[in-house]
Formats: sequence, structure tokens, C-alpha cells
Amino acid sequence: YAEGALEDYGKAISLGSDRASAYRGRGQLYLRVGNNAKAVADFDRALKLDPDVPTLMLRAKAREDSGDLNGALADYQDAARRDDKNVAALTALAGIWRKRGDLDKAIAIYDRAVDADQKRPATYKLRAEAYAAKGERKKAMDDISRALKFTCTADLLKVRGALRRDD
Repeated sequence: YAEGALEDYGKAISLGSDRASAYRGRGQLYLRVGNNAKAVADFDRALKLDPDVPTLMLRAKAREDSGDLNGALADYQDAARRDDKNVAALTALAGIWRKRGDLDKAIAIYDRAVDADQKRPATYKLRAEAYAAKGERKKAMDDISRALKFTCTADLLKVRGALRRDD
């Protein structure tokens, strides 16, 4: 019901009640249907009205999806600055550095994410993949082993299997 939802958000915006929330909601809808330019525009408006971390994260995602890695990087950095324990912001930020090929920066940020929440297997997996890409197999295997202590999933086992196969 995307068209109906767009109409409802447009009406809510025109009525003026909690417009930041309406812009954020419509931006999420645009993001979901792949209209990143309109999503970014709505997130820009929402952030002017209510500059919060969740909206920064959404705008960063829209920017990343549209190929604007510099914009995404700036938004993820801002979100991580505002909330230094936000693991989602930190891992997304590290992901941008991985895409740019700077594995050292990515790993340093994954370190911060692990410090913020030491019981999150996904962060260990991401850091393990960065270590593996850098050729540091032992560190990669150590991180996958840590992640598997928290939860045993097919995805984690596949990563460990690939590391073992490559060794």
C-alpha cells in the first residue's frame, strides 16, 4: 500500500503535527521502495526539525544505497559521535571503510563496536571478515570462535569453514 501510505504521510506533513516524524516515515517508505533521492530529501527535512540519531542512520543508509559513500560516512560518523555506544552506527561506519578498502580503519572501528557490546556475535563476524581480507587468519579465526560461543549459526559456521579451507 505504498501509494496510500505516501498520501497519508503527505497529509500528515500538510497538517503540521509532528512533521519530523511524518518526514521520517515517508523517507523510510521511499528508502524501502528504492527511491533514495526522495528518501534523503525527507530525512534532510526531518533532521532540520528534529536532529536525532535514528534519522541520521536512515539518511546514511539512503546515501550508501545511492552510492554516496562520502555522505554516508559523514552521517555514520555523526551518529557514532552523538552515541559512542551505538553498535549499529559503528559497524555501518566500519563497513564504509571496508568498501573503501581501508581495512585498518574498519578494524579499529569494529574494535570500538566490540568494546561497546562484547556479546554481539555479528560484530565479531564482521571484524573476522576484515581480518581475513587483510590476511590475518589467526585473528579472524579467533573472532569467529568468539562469535560461535554466543550462537551457532550456519552463517558463522560457513565463515569458519571458509577460513579453515583457505588455511
